[in-house]
Amino acid sequence: MNKVKFETKQDYLEYCKHNEVVNIRRKYGSQHTNIDFGISERDHYFETGCYVSIEPKSYPCIFTWYDDGDDIFGSFIYPNDFND
Repeated sequence: MNKVKFETKQDYLEYCKHNEVVNIRRKYGSQHTNIDFGISERDHYFETGCYVSIEPKSYPCIFTWYDDGDDIFGSFIYPNDFND
């Protein structure tokens, strides 16, 4: 399981791009991200054609994720989650 804290949207997008936490369309065996507790306003495409479709609701947040070999599963955790 990977864990990282994000302070800004740019931090998140750069991390996803660098670590390939993205959706990748392929003719066979596409990779999809399944991330909970985020929002999907619109896809953010990178120059490679890969894209991010889910973003955090707010910053700062912690992002946990793992790659099962086919798809990526993750979740955002927010400071308010600890108040419950």
